Amino acid sequence: MRMTRKLSASKIFAIIIAIILSMATMSALIGCDTPDTDVTIPLPPTTPPDAVPKVHSVAITYNDTAVESTLSVDLSLGSIKLGATVVKDDDAEGTLTFDSSVKTVATIDNTGAVTLAKAGETVITASFGGVKASVVLVVDSSYKAKYTITVVGGTASSTGAAAGDIITLAPSIPAHKEFSDWSFDGSQTPVDWMSGNMFKMPEGDVTVTARFGNLLYTLNLVGAKVTSDGNGSVQKGTVTGYEGDVKSEAFAITEYKYTYGTELTFEAVDTPDGYMFVGWDANQVNNRLEDTDKTVEEFSMPDETTTYWAVFSEAETTGNIFTALPSAAYYPNRAYFNGDLTSSGLPLDTFEGFQGLGIAIPPSLGATPANEYPENINGSKFSTGTGAKAVRVIFYNSGSVDVTVELYASYVGNRVTTGWVTIHPQEVIKMTIIAEWGFNSCYWGFVQRVKHSGGGSQWVYFAVGTASAYPKGDKMFALANGTQTATFDTWSTSGLPQGFFNVVARENSITIPYVTTCRLTNVPEYDEDNPYTTVYLKLQNLSADNSYNLRLAFGKYQDPFEDSEGNLKDGVKYADFTLSTLGQIETFAFRLSREEADSFYVSLITYSYSTEENTKPDSSDLSHIITVLGCITYNNNVGFVGEVIE
Repeated sequence: MRMTRKLSASKIFAIIIAIILSMATMSALIGCDTPDTDVTIPLPPTTPPDAVPKVHSVAITYNDTAVESTLSVDLSLGSIKLGATVVKDDDAEGTLTFDSSVKTVATIDNTGAVTLAKAGETVITASFGGVKASVVLVVDSSYKAKYTITVVGGTASSTGAAAGDIITLAPSIPAHKEFSDWSFDGSQTPVDWMSGNMFKMPEGDVTVTARFGNLLYTLNLVGAKVTSDGNGSVQKGTVTGYEGDVKSEAFAITEYKYTYGTELTFEAVDTPDGYMFVGWDANQVNNRLEDTDKTVEEFSMPDETTTYWAVFSEAETTGNIFTALPSAAYYPNRAYFNGDLTSSGLPLDTFEGFQGLGIAIPPSLGATPANEYPENINGSKFSTGTGAKAVRVIFYNSGSVDVTVELYASYVGNRVTTGWVTIHPQEVIKMTIIAEWGFNSCYWGFVQRVKHSGGGSQWVYFAVGTASAYPKGDKMFALANGTQTATFDTWSTSGLPQGFFNVVARENSITIPYVTTCRLTNVPEYDEDNPYTTVYLKLQNLSADNSYNLRLAFGKYQDPFEDSEGNLKDGVKYADFTLSTLGQIETFAFRLSREEADSFYVSLITYSYSTEENTKPDSSDLSHIITVLGCITYNNNVGFVGEVIE
């Protein structure tokens, strides 16, 4: 039998210590034979534990709005619905639950449905994943329920109110409309109106609509009537007075009312005997429209009071205005007629009583100039004096094919033209054209512009009448009240108002540089406190569309030139400019010390001119004429803007 020897604990411990000491000795012996080096033993990698998904917050909501701490409701509601907003990590788990602390006041299920039992308070708690939120629910039996207010076409003082609350309405008025009244949904409880825009809230939701009507704007017509307004029946209008002393239809002021954008047609009334229709003024006197037909079409009513005048001016032409028939070399068949063509079958008032000419136009064009029959009515009884004139022209083509012609009149650079007019067979065309400067025995031109296709001559008739273009006062000579005008000598002032002048220079009279000068004769008295004189000038081009390079000079010398080359004397102030467009206006201001001279001169100098831009067929002896209308004042009522030349 083998015996087993048991070791005591102390002996076992001693054996372990001996083994450890033996291993340490061996390690030391080995280390003595090994070089001294650092040895790094890497640690095994570690993986952090996964984050635990969390629920961050819970909030109780009512009608999709978070409840801060207390929610008050009326017991009469019976029940309400609460909700909860939970903010959590994607993998956070939990179940939303609700609880009520005082179930005799209100109970709640886990869907958030609250049943109200009696007046009092209870704490409602929402829980999710261990996170909770609580609010105090106050159930009040005296709480007033609020109802919704919906406004169409306006706003209300509140979007929700309890029964009996006073609500104020405000309409949002669209453009070109005016407020009419308020309309409530007919299916709801009637409201109690307190005033036109205030009512007492009923027990129930309210929908109220603002109703609007079209805003009416005023159209005043003087000497005219509306003939079409797109409404089926045309307004007669209301005569509110008369312009001037003549109480006739031609000067009656008729008022109309229309909505914005109404499309209108209106016509001038019949022209009174002894008068001529000269055009339309819009919104202010002498604001002349380009379209001068007696009918205004496609007029759209604006959103403001508007006035149109049919302007009638006393006729000035008596007897036939032409002193010579067209040359027989070009138009063998031609004849005067007076007022009407009885045998033509036209209405007797077609030519409005004017005198005119009938011309048989052959099918082929003349050889010169430019294959057109040239202007060839020389001389005229048409002498209108100073001021803008209206020339009323009426064409009638009695032939069988289209005819294109032009009629115009010229006098010292002033020119008025119908432009190229194509007249269809049996057609009557009427137009009023404005000559901004008067005529004196003017030169007439009648030209066939396009070869017609007829086999024989085509008879064309035209009549001409004239009158003052601006019977209420010529706008060319309009100056503001209080304007101090200059007087002067040398420049032509015949028939012109004080302060105005005209300068005319013909081609065969111009030696470049060409100068015309005037002396101011009413220079203001010398003032020691202000020893200067300032003059203001306005110049308007009355010539054709030619180009003129000019210099305006101001100084103490009657002859401003230092030498024959056009250099100016010392002290002469000047401004260079170009006139190239008919009707173009330029303004200037000069300032000189009164100590330099007692007399002052204004000079207009022509340095060069060109007719290359002239697109109007003037006669050859008129194409190089410059005519300038001017005005000189001592205060700035001529529209000058800029720096004064000193």
